[in-house]
Amino acid sequence: MKSFKSILILVILVLAFAATFAQTRREILNAVDSLMLVNDSLQNEIGKYIQFEEHVRQLMLHGIDSGTPLMEVQAELDRVIAKQATNKAGFPKTNGMLLDSIAGLQHEINAMQIREEVYAGILVSALSNASFPQSEDELQGSWDLFLNPVQISGDPFQSGIISFNPFLSDEVIRKNSIYKIEFEADELATLFFYGGRSQKCFYKVTGFSTQSPYSIQFVKQGEFSLTLMISPLPTGLMVSYETSEVPQKYFYYYGLMKK
Repeated sequence: MKSFKSILILVILVLAFAATFAQTRREILNAVDSLMLVNDSLQNEIGKYIQFEEHVRQLMLHGIDSGTPLMEVQAELDRVIAKQATNKAGFPKTNGMLLDSIAGLQHEINAMQIREEVYAGILVSALSNASFPQSEDELQGSWDLFLNPVQISGDPFQSGIISFNPFLSDEVIRKNSIYKIEFEADELATLFFYGGRSQKCFYKVTGFSTQSPYSIQFVKQGEFSLTLMISPLPTGLMVSYETSEVPQKYFYYYGLMKK
């Protein structure tokens, strides 16, 4: 009887051990499967890291190969980033300088265009038929002016008229250069300047002649005054007037006036 009990206890222990071993084996297999999944995930992330490292190396770390120590790579990356930050900080200043240069060039282009208009007008007028009013009444109507800024150079008794040099700025030319005059009835006139400005005023002819110089005064009380000198020549009516737009310097506009 005792032998049967002993055998029974032994069988129960063997069965318990087998059940425990089977459960442990399943747990081990499950753990191995989990580790394999983690390993696959790590391998995938490592691949992404290697791709990123190669991208950074090609983009920013020229001359740094894959065998370079990590500390040297980090130092080089810091240097590149610092250089980019410095360049970025200098962009506004560089951009401002570029815009200033463009504005300066545009200013010069505008001045050159005005010069071309002035000289082209003089040339066209010189090649066209001249207009000669025979009386003050024939002054009425629209007259085109082709003028060039000039100045007196030299000393008394040793002077001459030359083109203004340096050439006036386009702002001064637009403000002072007349390109058309419209004489109306009742001694009214309108003067048109380059740049779009116009001036309505009264006018008075003094000493009109078909062969000798005479003058026309344009006046608007307390606002505008200008005297136009006119000389009838075979080429047409040569006109001029004085202005002192440049401080302490007088210069003149001189050229042809024709209908």
